[in-house]
Amino acid sequence: MGLKGQTVSPAAFSPDGKILVTGISGFDKIVCIWDAKSGEKLHTLVGHTDRVNFVAFSPDGKKIVTASRGENTVPIWDVETGAELNKLVGHTDRVFSVAFSPDGKKIATGGRDYTVRIWDVESGGELRKLEGHSDFVHSAVFSPDGKIIVTGSGRRDNTARIWDVETGAELKKLIGHRSLGCTAVFSPDGKKIVTAGGDGTARIWDVELGRELRKWEANVAVFSADGKQVITAHGARSHIAQIWNEMTGSKNITVRIWDVESGRELKKLKGGTGRSGVLAFSPDRKKIVLAGDGSAHIWTLE
Repeated sequence: MGLKGQTVSPAAFSPDGKILVTGISGFDKIVCIWDAKSGEKLHTLVGHTDRVNFVAFSPDGKKIVTASRGENTVPIWDVETGAELNKLVGHTDRVFSVAFSPDGKKIATGGRDYTVRIWDVESGGELRKLEGHSDFVHSAVFSPDGKIIVTGSGRRDNTARIWDVETGAELKKLIGHRSLGCTAVFSPDGKKIVTAGGDGTARIWDVELGRELRKWEANVAVFSADGKQVITAHGARSHIAQIWNEMTGSKNITVRIWDVESGRELKKLKGGTGRSGVLAFSPDRKKIVLAGDGSAHIWTLE
């Protein structure tokens, strides 16, 4: 795809899989939009002043939002033209997490200033500022119906919190991690949340009750497409980039698949001995791919 000899990080496919957007690792400050089939570069997005560490598509695939490790603003880009449509201005320190709402009308951001902000995509205006975390906010994700948000914060806080999008009220505080630092993801039906973090545990929570249901040894975790299983990785860094529910990991990774209802381990997979790797659960949940350090492991699930 014209990327030979370069390392791309981060990266995201459009919802229809036809477009790929990448940031170039190292000290480059650009984002590239590619035709995923032909490998043709369609646009180069210029404007960031530091390394890009987050990219995401809107649900309709027409917009991209990007975040840079040294910036407190978040630009929104037009995929077709490569033009900057708007810039989200309000955070007082760098932005760690960006997510579109399911209808594509709102964006949630979490930052180093301990706040979560909800924005109007069309105007770029700030709709809500959610305050309560006592450390960096590493994760902010909308529920499938877009009515609530779950956020995860770092070591001085170690909580995930559930918020009402309309009012900005804190609904639940999920307490249990000793070091969260963290990722938090909804199940497809929005009734459960899985969190994972620096204390080496992944936990499933009941959204309505705010109660812990399951706990496993893991650093990263995501739900399967039907929500009946959770895939975890142990020995990985606590970061999830949501392309096929990708997880960025380190060497000596052990991957496990768990039954959510019973908590029973269904499969244990080993692989990935490189310094870094990507663990991906395909949308049809029929394959798991672990790639890194010049090799790839693919498992077909029965």
